[in-house]
Amino acid sequence: MFTRFATALVLASMVGIVAAAPSLAQEGLPEPGLGGRIELPEAGFALTVPDDWVAIVPSSADIDGIIENLGTIDPEMATTVENALAGGAGFSLLAFGDIDADSGFRENCNVIDGASDGASLGVIVESEAAAFADLGDRLASGPDVSMLQLPAGEVARIDYGLTYPTLETAHAAYYFSDGATLHLLTCTDTERAEDDWLSIAETFEALPTP
Repeated sequence: MFTRFATALVLASMVGIVAAAPSLAQEGLPEPGLGGRIELPEAGFALTVPDDWVAIVPSSADIDGIIENLGTIDPEMATTVENALAGGAGFSLLAFGDIDADSGFRENCNVIDGASDGASLGVIVESEAAAFADLGDRLASGPDVSMLQLPAGEVARIDYGLTYPTLETAHAAYYFSDGATLHLLTCTDTERAEDDWLSIAETFEALPTP
């Protein structure tokens, strides 16, 4: 069984993969906004993505559509995603770069928010790393855990790779927590993009909720 946090991590990875597919992009994603600095006070954070990226604040209907598409690719994982959402995890942001001409994939990042129930980053990461074993053959590499000092404070990062019948993806998950709320920023591409992902994570800023 995945822990609640690890399920959210898989949720972030899978939605990033499915939503970044060109076929889905033609099936009714919400009207996008521009990239750059995005302030979401109701979610409690601001983040800056590249200016030429598309940024989307998804509605529940948007996520339902993505999960429905995921069900046609991987029904078991779609069920896991549905269970994670039922447990209180929720998306506050999806952002995408241009389609890569060779892979047909979009570099992307997303943010999931949820209660951390007072758990320390160390406890969260220990639970996450252990739960990766449940990914089985989907796990291509990792998990590699590190602790970083970013402008937002101490942040946990997990690097990993996932494999699919026609695609391998690389991921970095950044955990921002104030002890009450966990913001999980997951960055995904077909190859590691360390500098790009770190530059996005460095812009994360906690905002007071209204």
